[in-house]
Amino acid sequence: MKSRAILLCLFVCLVATALAVITGCGGATSTPAPTPSTPSIPTPKFTTPGTGAAVGQVMFPDGTPAYQSVVYIFKSEETQSFASCYVDTNGYYIFDNLPVGRYDIYTSSYASYLIFTRPPKATITVSEHETATVPSLTELRNIKIALDNPKTASIPGESYTSHYVIDGHNPKFTWTSIPNALYYTVTIEYGAVATETIPQGINYTEKQEVTGNKIIWPTSLSALPYHDFGIEVEAYMKDGTRLGYGSEGFSVDEPPNGWVYNNE
Repeated sequence: MKSRAILLCLFVCLVATALAVITGCGGATSTPAPTPSTPSIPTPKFTTPGTGAAVGQVMFPDGTPAYQSVVYIFKSEETQSFASCYVDTNGYYIFDNLPVGRYDIYTSSYASYLIFTRPPKATITVSEHETATVPSLTELRNIKIALDNPKTASIPGESYTSHYVIDGHNPKFTWTSIPNALYYTVTIEYGAVATETIPQGINYTEKQEVTGNKIIWPTSLSALPYHDFGIEVEAYMKDGTRLGYGSEGFSVDEPPNGWVYNNE
């Protein structure tokens, strides 16, 4: 009995000591919290003679890293992309083994060649065995818009074509919820150039502001004298800073002229 009591006492003391270390009680030293490490900037290797590197960072407007955004680098005055890469979790990217010369930098929140219709975000000069630091760039978050029960249509014989058709009676739209966004503006519009039959052209634009990521459109698009529309959604912070953008085209009630529903 005596030896069992001694063992029980030792067990209780060990448990009490362990709890004191874990909780920091009883004068024992607690385990310090890890110190956050500074994100490391990618380092070039310079493995090819006559080449250099370019390093930069892309952020969203709210100051968070633009993870998975795409960076394109063009040899200045050339028409094809020299290279592209995704931004890492800290917003950094690197292009290594670049031939010496001048380069244009483009960014996008998703893979798209439409960005090349805009001016470059930055232009740099790459020298041999040197790293060109690209100024910090800002990219909007991509907003993906979902249409309500869309049908798809295409041009017969052209399988690469695709177009959405929805019910135009007060349609519902939803989209990606953007972190740190206070409100969204939603714009639906239609525009047609003037023709002999419509000298003034046709224009319709309506904008709504909402705090959530969905809307039932207050106007019946089916009641309008046209069927092809575009929708744009923009996300904003409290101070008016624009955080994200997305767009989508669609028709209401029937496919455009010359298009047919798929699988029909």
